[in-house]
Amino acid sequence: MLFNSLDFVLLLGTVLALYGFLDRRRQNYLLIVASYVFYGFWNWRFLSLVFAAGLVDYTAGRGIAAAKTPRGRRAWVVCSIAFNLGILAYFKYLGFFLESAVELLRFLGVSASVPVLEIVLPVGISFFTFQSMSYIFDVYRRKVPAVTSFPDYLLYVSFFPQLAAGPIERADHLLVQFQRDRKVTPEWFYRGLLLLLWGLFKKVGVADNLGVYVDAVYNNSAEHGGLSLLLATYLFAFQIYCDFSGYSDMAVGMARLLGLDMMKNFKMPYFSESPQEFWRRWHVSLSTWFRDYVYIPLGGNRGSALHVVGATMIVFLASGLWHGANWKFVVWGGLHGVYLIAQRQLGVARSPASGARRWLRIFVTFQLVALAWVFFRASSVGEALTSLATIATAPGELFFSREMVNGLVCLALLVAIEGVVQPRYFDEWLVERRPATQLAFALVVLFAIVLLGQQQGGQFIYFQF
Repeated sequence: MLFNSLDFVLLLGTVLALYGFLDRRRQNYLLIVASYVFYGFWNWRFLSLVFAAGLVDYTAGRGIAAAKTPRGRRAWVVCSIAFNLGILAYFKYLGFFLESAVELLRFLGVSASVPVLEIVLPVGISFFTFQSMSYIFDVYRRKVPAVTSFPDYLLYVSFFPQLAAGPIERADHLLVQFQRDRKVTPEWFYRGLLLLLWGLFKKVGVADNLGVYVDAVYNNSAEHGGLSLLLATYLFAFQIYCDFSGYSDMAVGMARLLGLDMMKNFKMPYFSESPQEFWRRWHVSLSTWFRDYVYIPLGGNRGSALHVVGATMIVFLASGLWHGANWKFVVWGGLHGVYLIAQRQLGVARSPASGARRWLRIFVTFQLVALAWVFFRASSVGEALTSLATIATAPGELFFSREMVNGLVCLALLVAIEGVVQPRYFDEWLVERRPATQLAFALVVLFAIVLLGQQQGGQFIYFQF
């Protein structure tokens, strides 16, 4: 079920109509039912997987709290990790690991084959497993107490606005809100509607239009020259940003309609002056997850330079693999790891810049990010390398399409608005403006959605992860 579908509008409308008449406990039950309906529309058979993720880690959290010895506490953590990584390994990585092993054996001269596996990847599995594991780690560290209400924890794992593609929330931020009464204020509701509108514009106005052009080029890369591939790469950078941040904006907006607060997952990342700053602004919930639960436990910035390099590469290679079972994602993550290591070693962007120097840093950072996006978008590492070679050596003719023009018009509006309001979030900026300004903004965005938006847009990109 997509946020921009009639089915979802009916679901959300039903929830909002009933929500205000219920107490906290019944509100949570309503949200659990809505979350399972939302997920069941995609594939009802995997509802048991979402339920199992909640049950296992709820039990593990209670077990950690009740354990009398450090060994007992660690045993519960191991059980949780084994379950969560186990379902990830089976549903997401089994075929990839088997195929990679076969390729390695063939490289070594050993004949081998692997049976064809028809394993359906559950939507959002990487998100709800990581969110659930963060709770276990925080309970083990005594950062949060073990939750005693099973329905509260089920809702934390399955909350429908962020179930399919995040943000990856923490228990001390989202779960605690399910444990207390909440009230929707008119301002909070209004700002939620603004975020819903803005996220929808990013999705159908920018991402879906640009996606038509990007798919036409990258899905037939051998038929296009370097200029078209270069333009498609730049447009993909904005497509994936608007697709993913649009989803996040809508998720945060829906949470506000329900009197709940969720973290902002994007902080205008293409205004970053360095690769390190980019990862402070891009997919914040994932980057902070790897920082807190992988990088720092590995030693973080402590230790020798070689140790820091190793920890950095482990984090980014794992982050690449988190995105998908394909070597192209590993290369994508590895490139970003190399960027951060090089920045640290060269001492780049350690001091703030202004004027032309700042914009030069932003330009260079964007080029590095766009280079890595080639591997992310191509179907394989080999195709990515071929596309880069074509960009460098065979410009060819530039391909145009109507959707590209529509997308660029919407993108220009997006850049104009975010350029004005940055570094603040646009909804925070807009509610402080005069009513006439707010009305003008809403009308411009609505007209852009209706006149230029792709009404038959596809699912969100990060649903596949």
